[in-house]
Amino acid sequence: MQNEIILFVDDEPEILKALERELFAWSKTRKVKLALRATPESAVQYAEETDDEIAVIVSDLKMPGMDGIELLQKMNALRPEAYTLILSGYSDIDQMIQSIERGVSAFILKPWESSKLKKEIEKALSGYRMQKDYSAYVHLLNDELKWAGELQKQLLQSEIPASPKLDFSVTYNPLPNLHCGGDYYDIIPFGEDRFIILIGDVAGHGVKAAFITTILKTMIYRGYIRERVGGEFSPADFLGWLNSRICKQLQDFPDMLVTFFAALVDLPQRRIHYSNAGHFPFFLIHADGSWDKCGVKGTGMGFRPELSYEEEQRTIESEDTAVFFTDGLLEHPLSDYPLTLDQLGDVMAEHIQLPDTHQKIIDTVKRRMNTSELYDDVTLLSFRVKAVAPA
Repeated sequence: MQNEIILFVDDEPEILKALERELFAWSKTRKVKLALRATPESAVQYAEETDDEIAVIVSDLKMPGMDGIELLQKMNALRPEAYTLILSGYSDIDQMIQSIERGVSAFILKPWESSKLKKEIEKALSGYRMQKDYSAYVHLLNDELKWAGELQKQLLQSEIPASPKLDFSVTYNPLPNLHCGGDYYDIIPFGEDRFIILIGDVAGHGVKAAFITTILKTMIYRGYIRERVGGEFSPADFLGWLNSRICKQLQDFPDMLVTFFAALVDLPQRRIHYSNAGHFPFFLIHADGSWDKCGVKGTGMGFRPELSYEEEQRTIESEDTAVFFTDGLLEHPLSDYPLTLDQLGDVMAEHIQLPDTHQKIIDTVKRRMNTSELYDDVTLLSFRVKAVAPA
């Protein structure tokens, strides 16, 4: 275990001796070591070379060459976690203000009162230890979130089907600092040239939302899809079934609102059937750059088990592209430049024929919103029709 160090810097040897004499017994009871340096330069060198933890730095203000404020600036770059105090015989108000602005936790005047000096050092040491414990906790939590994110990827991983007639693409971006999230997507082959497309969003972020999406994955495939493959599939009936199951299975999570969009792509019939439970519509973009906004209205899931949903259908043609997305692409409460659905449709149509389409759409949305990061998980799912049977 590394030693915790209280580093004293003062150009007067008598001051350093007095500090060592006065604090030696105190340091033993606090299980810390004292380090004494007579010049700022030697203190900087010590910080650069030692492996010990410099927990607190107590520096004189007026010293030849480098003064105390300059020293603490250098120390902040080398040991940003250390707490800093000024111990000085000068009480210049401007320098006190400068010290506070640079994060100095206390300004103690010489000659000091022993009890006050010890109290201020103890406060700084306690703050350092609390910060270290918090940093360790944050690091542990981040590792756990990364693990949860990797597990979610494995559990929700949907193999993108290879089809000579449809070109599928998926982009899933959870919030970077949480690693996992509440977005759901799936592409399920459902017979010859027929595919089920599912996309949804569990309210909230992080592990709780990711846990719910995992429950949904198991519930949907085992409870509904598996026994119907190759048969009939109604997106509206499916959403009604899913809503009733969510109300029953997730009744212990009353704050968990779920939105969902279900579609059946039927290439032999040149149709896409779809139904919506509180989700955004999808865009059907045509070869000439025009687009349609497709999405019958429906109530989000988890409120009432008896809800039913409506269903619509559209004709699909060769070179049509359908784009589904979650709300993280549009919702950013801190942006002064939110996009409307129609503006998003224009952005998608503008980039739909370009390589790396999804990333270009996301980058353009960020640029239009004047933000470097989006506020929520983002999922984009699209397919381009390469060929359909003639009418």
